Amino acid sequence: MGVSYPLKRVYYMKNSNINLDDGKLLWACRRGMLELDLLLLPYAKEVYPKLSIEDQQAFWQFLQCPDQDLFDWLMGKKLPEHVESTKIVTAVLSHARKLDIT
Repeated sequence: MGVSYPLKRVYYMKNSNINLDDGKLLWACRRGMLELDLLLLPYAKEVYPKLSIEDQQAFWQFLQCPDQDLFDWLMGKKLPEHVESTKIVTAVLSHARKLDIT
């Protein structure tokens, strides 16, 4: 009798070769604050797959920040301290404007 391992679920985004292992990216974008969800989820679905590996890693780091910081940055109440976070805020808001979310 061999050892069995559970199958690993992998999700693929439409038109992308980047997989989202167990939907971790989309789950990380669901913050429980409607304003953040409306900005982060479309960006993750439509822009993230097209980013360079470095920019994808920066986005993951960005998602590790506390919700209140993300909210303040994306609502324009505060500026991020790190240049990479500022770039991501700009990109997320730019994408939202294209979708007419803001």
